Amino acid sequence: MKNPDQLSTAAVLALAQSRIADPKHWCRQTLARTKRGKPIGPCCAGAAQWCAAGAVEAVTCGSKRDTFDVHETLHRAARTKYNRDYVYVNDIHGHAAIMELYDIAIKETTHEKS
Repeated sequence: MKNPDQLSTAAVLALAQSRIADPKHWCRQTLARTKRGKPIGPCCAGAAQWCAAGAVEAVTCGSKRDTFDVHETLHRAARTKYNRDYVYVNDIHGHAAIMELYDIAIKETTHEKS
């Protein structure tokens, strides 16, 4: 994987989305969980499931990259579609909804460069 410090917003979003694309690797109401469902830090080796925000943090673990732009892009997508923040969408609307928000956010960041 490319150095997380050098990843574009779109690249961080795509990597985070791929981390939770399988619903078995996604969770609600905590940044990350172990295989047994216990809450854990998103950067911990035992993490096996991540919420939308935890996936972003997991992708950028150990880097100096500021993730504000990534989170803000997801928030914009959520406010546009649901009039809520993306953490709420993750926890209440579920996996399919958060995957759609990632798609919207990636598309937005890709179009900004065009």
